[in-house]
Amino acid sequence: MKALSLLLAIAAGSGQLSAQADNPAFKRAEEFPGRPRVLLIGDSISIGYTIPVRELLRGEANVQRIPTNGGPTTNGLAHIDEWLGGEKWDVIHFNWGLHDLKIMEGGKHQVALDAYEDNLRQLVARLKKTGAKMIWAATTPVPAGKLNPPRNPDDVPRFNAAAARVMKENGIPTDELYAFAMPRLAEIQLKENVHYTPKGYETLAVEVAASIRKALGASGGVTIRTDFEGGRLGRIERAGDGRFLCGVAGESDQDKRNWQANWYYFRVDGAAGREITVDLVDLPGEYTYQPNRGAVTRDTVPVYSEDNQHWKHFERTAYDAETPRLRLRFTPHGDHFWIAHVPPYTNEHLARLLSNFASNSNLRKHVIGKSVEGRDLLLLTVTDPSVSDASKKTIWLMARQHSWETGSSWAAEGALRWALSSDPKALLMRREVILKMFPLCDPDGVARGGVRFNVHGYDLNRNWDAVDAAKMPEIAAGRKALLDWVDGGRRVDLFLTLHNTETGEYLEGPPDKEGKYRALMLRWFSLLEDTTTFEPTMPARFSAVSTTLGQRGRMNVAQGLYYDRKLPAFVMEQKISFNKRLGHLPTVEDRVEFGAGLVRTMWEAVMDRR
Repeated sequence: MKALSLLLAIAAGSGQLSAQADNPAFKRAEEFPGRPRVLLIGDSISIGYTIPVRELLRGEANVQRIPTNGGPTTNGLAHIDEWLGGEKWDVIHFNWGLHDLKIMEGGKHQVALDAYEDNLRQLVARLKKTGAKMIWAATTPVPAGKLNPPRNPDDVPRFNAAAARVMKENGIPTDELYAFAMPRLAEIQLKENVHYTPKGYETLAVEVAASIRKALGASGGVTIRTDFEGGRLGRIERAGDGRFLCGVAGESDQDKRNWQANWYYFRVDGAAGREITVDLVDLPGEYTYQPNRGAVTRDTVPVYSEDNQHWKHFERTAYDAETPRLRLRFTPHGDHFWIAHVPPYTNEHLARLLSNFASNSNLRKHVIGKSVEGRDLLLLTVTDPSVSDASKKTIWLMARQHSWETGSSWAAEGALRWALSSDPKALLMRREVILKMFPLCDPDGVARGGVRFNVHGYDLNRNWDAVDAAKMPEIAAGRKALLDWVDGGRRVDLFLTLHNTETGEYLEGPPDKEGKYRALMLRWFSLLEDTTTFEPTMPARFSAVSTTLGQRGRMNVAQGLYYDRKLPAFVMEQKISFNKRLGHLPTVEDRVEFGAGLVRTMWEAVMDRR
């Protein structure tokens, strides 16, 4: 929804929207055959949420609105036939109220309460003739304070009660926008103004779109939704009965290059017992300035869930390399069916995990900074506090620099669970080492369903040689925590950033030309091969000094830390495709188990008990 910010800022900043020719909300939306038609009727509040409602229902419905501010009910009666235009509508979402209760000179409402109720009855009678399903939108709150034009906050419930009587008489459901908005006013409404911030209109739009989906679903419609944490798709188009084209929404970097389209997470509603076909399209991208056919291929098999908790891989998919396109066919058992590129791991998952260990004396949680959007950036410390830190070695684990790489989070969870467990080896490890963990480096990207770039387009596993605290606070906070630790005279015996890729799996060390860390690398690599399901597709190796030689801003974290302090910093990539050692595609359970083994091998590698 971030692309709507400028448009919505225009809407919010104008104070009161009017029917201007250049207002995008009034422009006729492109219509696609076969989709239900929705009409929005209302005042400036509805104008503000028109564009985000269109975005939320893109691929599900053709959403139009009246080409003006609906004003009071008297204006509605004068123009309702013109607005309806003799067209066929499947759903009409409508409101009048804020203009009716406006206080005029002399202290009277623009439309008296009893007249308002009578006008609504006439308008409803006319709307019913369309045969459309109707949704009444309760009038939104009026804030306290000096408003221009004046309105009384206490009038809104009285006018809404009058409208409720009319809707009850006619069996029309209500979209309770008043009750929805009231507890959120401080976050979403402008001060002493009935209008909303851009984010506020987006928030209202989610509620409006949900009410419209409910009306559409009542007639047996199948819908696709992404309005939850991590949910993401590009275009959604109906291609026939039970068939959808779903674009994989990519992202590019700060230079509008390196387009990546390798995350999707969505829910199919209302399809119980029906065969559904989804074609995942818009796959081609660019990696390290080289074009490719995309990261979604026959090797990257999606996962599905009936409860958004337990995930399985599709048994069959059809990949067309020429288009390219990945086709999924499925028949849900229930009304909700989730699909994702790999099993999702959100900020909520991490919060639940940490709450389970809130009272564990071996775990300390530090907030080392804030993301661009103000989310906490965490650093966890695991060790036995009864043993002096002075004699301990230190290992560092970083996860989720790239938001699509959920496998790194599942592995980090496994590492943390084992490190805090009562396993005798875990008890010994906590006495011998300090485990420092960055559990989730891109909380903003995880929330929005991003790919590998922060809000400003910066790759969090590049730019470690070009850190800008304002544009990439996520990198700045992590780098500062590490360097402050080192510069405070404390050791880093091993650092790993954990990643996922499509078909490659490997361990890569720093650009260590002298070979100072070769013995450590080979010892650790051997432990990984011998004791975990690590399936390397190439030998352990040291990296170049940068991912793109001669170009500033292309060092990854391992290269940057070696450049800054000659630290033993490594990158591990784990593939999401078939793992021969497992004998199947990696599951959540496999990732968690690997994480436990990973942190054990890190500990064993630095202790070197041979």
